[in-house]
Amino acid sequence: MTRNTQSRLDLRRKQFRWSSLLVFLCVLAGPLWGAGDTPKQAKPAANAADVRPGPPVEPEPAVSFLTYPWVRWTLHAAIAVVLLGLILKLWRDLSELRSDFESQADHPKTPRVSKREVEQILEARLEPLAAELSSRLDSVRGELHKRAQELQGESRRIAGEHQETSKKLGEQLQLRAQELAAAVRRVERLEQKNIEEYFEQWKAAHLAAVSKGAVQATWEEFQGREDLIKELEKCRGIQQALLDRGRAWAEALQGWSAELEAPGHASTNGEFLKSFRSSFVLYFSQTLNLMSRLTESVARFDLSKVSLPAPSDIGFADVVSGKSADTLANAYRRRLEERCRQLTQETPRLEAEWEQIKKQLLEFLDRFYSQYDERAKSGEAAALTSLERLLRSSLEKAQVREIPVELNYTEYDSTVHEQLVGAALTRPELPENTVVQVNRRGYFYDGKVLRPALVTLSTKGKR
Repeated sequence: MTRNTQSRLDLRRKQFRWSSLLVFLCVLAGPLWGAGDTPKQAKPAANAADVRPGPPVEPEPAVSFLTYPWVRWTLHAAIAVVLLGLILKLWRDLSELRSDFESQADHPKTPRVSKREVEQILEARLEPLAAELSSRLDSVRGELHKRAQELQGESRRIAGEHQETSKKLGEQLQLRAQELAAAVRRVERLEQKNIEEYFEQWKAAHLAAVSKGAVQATWEEFQGREDLIKELEKCRGIQQALLDRGRAWAEALQGWSAELEAPGHASTNGEFLKSFRSSFVLYFSQTLNLMSRLTESVARFDLSKVSLPAPSDIGFADVVSGKSADTLANAYRRRLEERCRQLTQETPRLEAEWEQIKKQLLEFLDRFYSQYDERAKSGEAAALTSLERLLRSSLEKAQVREIPVELNYTEYDSTVHEQLVGAALTRPELPENTVVQVNRRGYFYDGKVLRPALVTLSTKGKR
């Protein structure tokens, strides 16, 4: 429904309401309008005797025709007919408007149009125009893009041709420069080669003439340094003795190391032997490493094998100035002195490492015998018996022997025993200071005490 139709319908509704109200008021006020206006009639006299003379009666004024009821009713009816006709006309208009409203509500082609619908209609009509305009813009844009691509392709083609031309020219120039540089180098190399060959030949001949005498004089001078030679001989003797002992030591312990790796022992003794074996294998590799360095160090005491200075160590100025012999002799002397210094400094380090190797072996022995003695007390030492026998045999080959101690019989000897302070046991039946307990085994090495046995002594009690 449109706004005009809606406003007309509202107006007709208002007119109908007011007309109906007016008719109702007229119908209601009709009987009341002339109720008091009815003309009065004279009462008839009862009899002639009752007529009495009196003052003259004035004549009543003339009355309007409206004073009659039938007139008023007629007017009322006319007014009611007119108003009723008006109401009927309004009712007919109202019915037509309502029918128009219902037909418009039911008809799909005449929907009520709101602001949002108007906007949608406008958008729907403008959308084709916008699409057409967009398509035209796209076509124009595509054409411009096509032209831009053509221009860009042309620009790239020109740039590629320029780059290719520049590259070819650069390669040609670089090739010519390389050819020229190679020619220059060939010329320089030929000149340098000829000069160097001539100089090397001349220097070799010169050094051959002077080197023998210079080296011999330097060697004789070095042999005359008695203090240095004695120190070298002493260090050589020490290192040779360490090497001999170390080889015997390594050969003796190699069999026991191989026995530790036997699968039967590992399965019998479990975690103890597994950790012990890994530690001992590392110790044995350290021993072999020390022997290898001792062998190299002993071989370096032969000073006659000290290399002579190379001809390249002699400069052109020394040869030209005639000082090549002195330069050669000084370089050879420095090499001999450096070798002596290295050997004398290396000897104390090797001795310290050898002592450490022996101490580490004692630690392994203490660890092994601690486990062995503990199992012997509980009657489970059979699994380690074969290893213990092989260990004693290997130690004897390495000149390592256990200090013998007979409990309750051996007397204390300070050269091979170490008393455990504050741990004396009261034994009245034994002589004073008799060994009654070995707390830590002691060992001889090469006829000397490697470590004294830690023992507990007896005492007769309080004096």
